Amino acid sequence: RQMHGGLLDTLLVLAGCGAERSHLEEVVRLGLLAHALLFEEMRGLSFDGPECADVTEENWKYSAYAGLVRLGLVSFEDVNCMRELQGKSQMMWVWLAHFVRAMRRQSDMALSDQDMQLVLRWLCTGRQAASTIVMLMKTKLPFPYVQLVAFIVQCTHFTIALACGCKAIRYLDDGLPVSAVSELIQAVLLAIVFQALLDVSASIADPYGAHITDFSFLALHANLAAQCRTFIAAPPDH
Repeated sequence: RQMHGGLLDTLLVLAGCGAERSHLEEVVRLGLLAHALLFEEMRGLSFDGPECADVTEENWKYSAYAGLVRLGLVSFEDVNCMRELQGKSQMMWVWLAHFVRAMRRQSDMALSDQDMQLVLRWLCTGRQAASTIVMLMKTKLPFPYVQLVAFIVQCTHFTIALACGCKAIRYLDDGLPVSAVSELIQAVLLAIVFQALLDVSASIADPYGAHITDFSFLALHANLAAQCRTFIAAPPDH
């Protein structure tokens, strides 16, 4: 949300200050590229292997950047400039700051010092949001903690099975077979529920994966791109 808001607020100020359409489109491209690179990094795609070296018009289809090139978000010059650097999603916000400063110097748009401070603040907010996401997703729980949770769940299974088994035997001795069967069913269902919760917690730990329950990159990308196009659309003449 903060990444999207930082980009859209930046477009709002730049468009209101009379920035050229081509400059606004470049800001949109870099913002969408930062969003796409964040998803790619969270999904574990490596951009620094030998297959990424010297990306050209002949071999770009075999590089890790092929998807971004097809979306029109990255050029070969961009790829060769950032391929050996870390934190690429955050680096795009730095590029945005450089581009906005250069755009202010070279154009005649009415971007005041106060507006520039707002833009830089929103760009910093976007970078901080990307940094927070990377930190949260790449800081894994220590292995002993994971083993402890799994061990507690297994102990719970054993305890439930033992308790329900004792009750079932007592019901059988009392001539209550229906109650005995219900205890056995309860033991099975509780074990399934606890194990299912453990599996669900593991599956939703990384919402940036490729599972059907994870965030949809294309849906979020298309929504953000549509909002950006709305923000840079030309206003009616008055």
